[in-house]
Amino acid sequence: MAKVNVKWRKKHHAYGYFAGDTGVVEAAAAAELYRDGYLIILPDGSAAAEAAYNPLPPELPGREILFEEGFTTLAAIKESGESLKLIKGIKQKMYTMIMAFIDEAEKK
Repeated sequence: MAKVNVKWRKKHHAYGYFAGDTGVVEAAAAAELYRDGYLIILPDGSAAAEAAYNPLPPELPGREILFEEGFTTLAAIKESGESLKLIKGIKQKMYTMIMAFIDEAEKK
């Protein structure tokens, strides 16, 4: 049976992975898990594919949340400004950390 590379968005009771982990799942099960919001199906190539899949810097606070909301550049994140706080999982503290990260990245 075919297998696919995946990144877990949240833990599933039947699998030994946690949110943020990457792994391999049977293709038939992956479709249902994807539909239910448990994982993201990655292109072939594992870690290298994951890095290409999410172009945001790995150190960026809230990286996965922002990427899942469609952000792929720091400029787009900065342009959104305070509206980022409307995203589930981003409160004032996280927003401040994100903006501080972007300001520091722009100085380099």
